[in-house]
Amino acid sequence: MEKREVLDYNISMTIERPYFLKQIIAMKDTSPIKVITGIRRCGKSTLLNQLYGSWLNEHGVKMDHIIAIDLEDKQNVPLRDSNLLFKAIKERTLDNERHYLFIDEAQHIDEEKDGTPNPRKMADALNGLNDDKRYDVYVTGSNSRFLSKNVATELADRGYEIKIYPLRFQEFYSAYGGDKEEALNRYLVFGGMPFLFQLPDDLTKTNYLRKLHETVYLCDIHDRYKIRKTRTLDKLIDALYSNIGAYSSSTKLENVLNSSGVKITDDTIQNYFTYLTDAFLFEKADRYDVKGRNYLRGLEKYYAEDLGLRNAKLGFRQIEETHLMENLIYLELRIRGYNVDVGSVREGLKTNNEHEVDFVCHKGAVTIYIQSAYMIDNPSKEKKEKYPFSQIKDGARKIFIQRNKPLTHFTPEGYLVLGLCEFLLDDESLSKEYII
Repeated sequence: MEKREVLDYNISMTIERPYFLKQIIAMKDTSPIKVITGIRRCGKSTLLNQLYGSWLNEHGVKMDHIIAIDLEDKQNVPLRDSNLLFKAIKERTLDNERHYLFIDEAQHIDEEKDGTPNPRKMADALNGLNDDKRYDVYVTGSNSRFLSKNVATELADRGYEIKIYPLRFQEFYSAYGGDKEEALNRYLVFGGMPFLFQLPDDLTKTNYLRKLHETVYLCDIHDRYKIRKTRTLDKLIDALYSNIGAYSSSTKLENVLNSSGVKITDDTIQNYFTYLTDAFLFEKADRYDVKGRNYLRGLEKYYAEDLGLRNAKLGFRQIEETHLMENLIYLELRIRGYNVDVGSVREGLKTNNEHEVDFVCHKGAVTIYIQSAYMIDNPSKEKKEKYPFSQIKDGARKIFIQRNKPLTHFTPEGYLVLGLCEFLLDDESLSKEYII
């Protein structure tokens, strides 16, 4: 890989992110170290330092009791030594009242001389800070060889992970405004990276997303795992991006790539799957047997964590709204805290005929079944879309989410029909009682 080009921008616009801010606020003054994870450039540092820092100040915390240290700032490089870091924090600690400690890029703490993170030393240092009850500790962390997800892993039961996504549509629309459908069209194409709002035109946005994918995310993976066959990984990413909404398996992808002249083994593909999900480029949805109440191995779906990055990587050549809509619904469900599987429904115990329910959503004791239906415009299609629901006999809510702006209603079978915008803009849309 060529040396990474640094994408260093001065972001002056702050978009409110109440949903994620609420999650951080809920953990205020609790004992675990709060670890803010998520794909690079999705706004973790802004959420922590600006939005949460402002909230603390508005709720009685003095600004001099908020200690923020960015270990990727050149001025703070010496503070990567935990002894010097502790000293600097102590010097900024004014009294025995509670101080709020924000450390960006915590993986740099006590790293090796060549820049390789030392997870154990980093975790020991953070735990040492957290043992001092004057501090409420929050960290972010990600770099080419130690991504933020691993920070949470190393801290084990002494860390609490709060995963952040790129702007959800609610947040995007709060900044974009105007016609909701037009805003949704833009969002489906360019995604939710916050910095896009600082860019003047579509060409600049396109170049930014392409460069971001190439020089930040791919370099993270290549550098961390010492991948030599860069073209192979690149082709696998293209294949996954091209097949969002479709089942993927290592065997299927091995055949596809080998037929195009890219030699790869099943084991390598499995490793790459792990690398890509750990880097937050993709999330995996498992296949779930709704009637048998168990997971089916061998076929999963992979969804992109940001549609703009996905579209840019494919050169904006595969803008199929049905697939983008399904991916968007999946991400919104995950943001809302649901465990999301892809449902498989057999017609009977003695048949191999299977039908798909796009999403089986679990949150606590609540289960919801969801079909993503771009448009239901004729009786034949309506019958086909409803059939999987008709085979599920439990009392869980069954919902169609449509793109073509339907009026909210219940079908004669009792299935709820929602428009995509209504679903995205109303956090209670899946659970509230409708009087129709």
